[in-house]
Amino acid sequence: PDGTHADGLVEATRPMGSVRDLLTAPLIDVDEDGAVWARTRDMRARFDANGTTIFPVFGPESPQEWPVRFDVTQVVRGCAILDTAVTGAPTVQDGVVTTNHADFREVHYVGLDAIEQTFVFQQFKGEGDLILALNVETELEPIVHGDELMFGHGHFGSVSYGTAVVLDANGRRQGIDRTWTGESIVLTVPETFLA
Repeated sequence: PDGTHADGLVEATRPMGSVRDLLTAPLIDVDEDGAVWARTRDMRARFDANGTTIFPVFGPESPQEWPVRFDVTQVVRGCAILDTAVTGAPTVQDGVVTTNHADFREVHYVGLDAIEQTFVFQQFKGEGDLILALNVETELEPIVHGDELMFGHGHFGSVSYGTAVVLDANGRRQGIDRTWTGESIVLTVPETFLA
């Protein structure tokens, strides 16, 4: 705080910039409910047992917040249904937020300008393609342009959900299909890669 305090101390006044200008690293904290909060240059994010909620920072002219909530609703491989139940509160270490699901981990790498969402599977049930569905809840308008998927407001800005890739333990990497259904983002890892 700047100015004069009740105890008579006076601190030097310095010009205040926006949070975006002042951040040199993401800010991450855990609240009393066990939810993890992160602040990057252009968004705040909340990670809890109900999913991940992004709050884009659209500036003081925006009349309200425009959250975008992502929640894993289904993971299947062929006829096998993987258990998506969250098994505890998210944990955070060195800018990495991890949520444990029964059959996989959901890992978010929080950077200054973006948050990378990753799903980590140690083993797979079933055979065939791996299909993961993320339900999306927001008042923002879904916008699909080729490979681009955004949730935007015509005047204030947008949140972009990037392209999807799969990476194995040996470092092999491949782009995968990311589809917008109108309610969900569906990621498909082909059987040929999993084999």
